[in-house]
Amino acid sequence: MGAENLWHRPSMRDSAPPISGRVAGTLAAVPFVAFYGGPVVGPLVAVALVMIAIALVVATKNVPPRRITDVHLWYGLLVEIFCVIGLPNLWAAFCLAAASTITAGVFGTRSRSGLLVGIGGGVVMSAVGWYHDVDHWLAVSFALLLVPLIAFTTSQILDVLRGYEDTALEELTRSSQAIIWEADATTAEMRTVAGSVRTLTGYHPADWARLNWDELVHPDDREGFRSFAVDVVDAVNTVGSDHRSAAGHPPRGRWEGRISTADGSWIYVRETFQIHTAEDGLPVARGITLDIDELHAANQLAIHKATHDELTGLPNRVLLTDLATGMLAGRRNDHVALILVDVNRFTEVNETLGHAIGDRYLVALARRFAALRKDGVEVARVGSDEFAFVAAGCASADDAVALTERILGLCSEEVALTDTSLRLGATAGIAVSKPEETDIVDMNRRVDSALNTAKKRKKPWHIAGIEDLDKARRRLSLAAQVPVAIQTGQLELWYQPKHNLASGAVIGFEGLIRWRHPEHGILSPFEFLDIIELSGQSQAFDRHVVESAIRFAADCRRVAPKSRIAVNVPGRALRSGGIVDVVMENLAMWDLPASNLVVELTEDAISEDLETVVPALQHLADLGCHISIDDFGTGDSSLIRLRRFPVGELKIDRSFVSGITTSPSDAAIVEWTLELAQAMGLNCVAEGIEKPEELAYLIEHGCPEGQGYLFSKPVPPDEAFDYLVKSMGENASAGDSVGASVESQDLDRADRST
Repeated sequence: MGAENLWHRPSMRDSAPPISGRVAGTLAAVPFVAFYGGPVVGPLVAVALVMIAIALVVATKNVPPRRITDVHLWYGLLVEIFCVIGLPNLWAAFCLAAASTITAGVFGTRSRSGLLVGIGGGVVMSAVGWYHDVDHWLAVSFALLLVPLIAFTTSQILDVLRGYEDTALEELTRSSQAIIWEADATTAEMRTVAGSVRTLTGYHPADWARLNWDELVHPDDREGFRSFAVDVVDAVNTVGSDHRSAAGHPPRGRWEGRISTADGSWIYVRETFQIHTAEDGLPVARGITLDIDELHAANQLAIHKATHDELTGLPNRVLLTDLATGMLAGRRNDHVALILVDVNRFTEVNETLGHAIGDRYLVALARRFAALRKDGVEVARVGSDEFAFVAAGCASADDAVALTERILGLCSEEVALTDTSLRLGATAGIAVSKPEETDIVDMNRRVDSALNTAKKRKKPWHIAGIEDLDKARRRLSLAAQVPVAIQTGQLELWYQPKHNLASGAVIGFEGLIRWRHPEHGILSPFEFLDIIELSGQSQAFDRHVVESAIRFAADCRRVAPKSRIAVNVPGRALRSGGIVDVVMENLAMWDLPASNLVVELTEDAISEDLETVVPALQHLADLGCHISIDDFGTGDSSLIRLRRFPVGELKIDRSFVSGITTSPSDAAIVEWTLELAQAMGLNCVAEGIEKPEELAYLIEHGCPEGQGYLFSKPVPPDEAFDYLVKSMGENASAGDSVGASVESQDLDRADRST
């Protein structure tokens, strides 16, 4: 039965009639039937009428008003029939039946149809009774003939109630934007359609049921729908005679896709079905079609947000991984290239020009990268200033390099913004898939390692090899072992002596970190310093280094009171401010004057975040610590910045010292640094002295202090202490020399402070 053919009559009332109105007619007839009906028939019929009234109240408790009218039409006729059976006088029976019907119609429904049927039925019955004044036996015989009519009337009441159930189902499907359907499970011919067909699709239900679904479904979704239809047929062919699966429940299926509407648009729907047995014993598919257009749109939006970068709209790392995995699975004899690009100096742009400018730059860059898609290259934003590219079909590593250079060329072009333009450039790491590679995990490790290598070597790109992956794995392993290394003392400060170049006396040491690894032996700082932050132990490491240096300085002070121990302090420790408290705490613990400690830091460390670095350095200088600039001339600091710091010493980098006898430019830089230090009243220390001619040149040009392999390589604390004691014994005036050198620097500091 279609939705438009369901029984529907509007009611004159907004709510169901009271119970008293429903049973008034019956209860009015009960006393008369019981009194005039004789000792047997009367009471039986009276009881039957009461039971009918009670059953009617229960059955129609939740029936809406528009259905109550239909129920009472047939209920009035049923009361009339029972009155005829129970009363011996037909005329009295018909009159009472008419009164009962009128009472039921007036008090029960108060509708036009109820009144007309009640009054009309009463008039007809009264006229018949008046015309036929017959005996009781004829009434009984006539009552027997009415038994089929009783059954028919009862069935009509039940049909009305069933019609209400169909209407309730119709209202439910309409309110839920759903279509209920039943189809022949073997031919797929639609048998019944109900619900919101017109609302959802714009089609009339009859027209919609006759449509060719292979054309109704969107072309991109037809393959899935055909599989769904096959599932229906397979479900019928694999079930038993009761159309149930081996698991004991009806077979079911589900499909989601787009279907066409009457106006030519597309909506997303969800089809679900179950196989049932119809009344004729044949299998039918009963299903529901739900409108999920808004739900699908919301899901697609959520998926897009989860797989794309919000700023640029490019895929993110999650989607890129899926794309790369698909490329790896679909390749044959070619390779897949993964390229990781890091924009140069992007942090500087955010800090100086603001994040709004930085964001606009990234968006403009992303538009350039997106143009590569036409060549089969997928691009994603995987970090704040990092982009990843994946491309299939690379015949060799040369193809990957060519693509990388093309990408770097896009990065090097000027980007014009609203009120400025930027040309930043980029650095790239490259990883090419191996023949047996099936996922992107190892390629990600290799490309990260390749990018780090390119940055360290200051090259535009680097392509990863087997050795890069081994290094990456070793770095991760070492990072995990840093906490244990700090706790167990595997991280040691080794000490390289610093000499007064004129007298040769030992005036102190520089502490240089080493890792006495139980498996790899002695590791230099170049192998692990950059993974300290990766381990999350930066603060603990900085504390350990400072504590070790001050403890050794306290030991040296026992034999050389003016000796100085230099320790390298990274910029991160100064920016956090916690290192000052560590220095004060340990100086007090070991009763060491601050003048025995030299804090060394690089130019790059002091060129960032001056507002936090300068106060920390000033605090250390106020304590009495010496502040030294390591590797002077290799960083980005300017003389204006240098003047802001409480610096007492400059250290000439080994790269300049090694060239003073062969490179005029290196010699000029060394001489300029010595003159600058003298003009500013600063001490100067030359690093990396390895040849006698280098020492002679430095002495000739007035360099006061130096260190290098010509004197000694860095050695463990015990050996360094023995070196100091031996030096003191060999040169009795070394202590005086040390004292004179330190005191002169103290005087210089005092002069500058005033």
